[in-house]
Amino acid sequence: VSWSTLTLSSIFFAAHLLVCFNSAVNPILYALINRELRQQHTKALIKRCRSLSNVTNSALDALIKHSHQ
Repeated sequence: VSWSTLTLSSIFFAAHLLVCFNSAVNPILYALINRELRQQHTKALIKRCRSLSNVTNSALDALIKHSHQ
């Protein structure tokens, strides 16, 4: 049986799509299934949001102080 170039290209394209889809979905499924991972991500996100909030508040305070001089 001789495979045409078009058939091989189609197979490789489909395989590539499956690999990409798997790579995109795996972290999402793992996070949904693994409770500890979700908890750690939540803690990290909260810590990051608080950090950004502190930086933003400090920057705003500095701008207000500078504008009133």
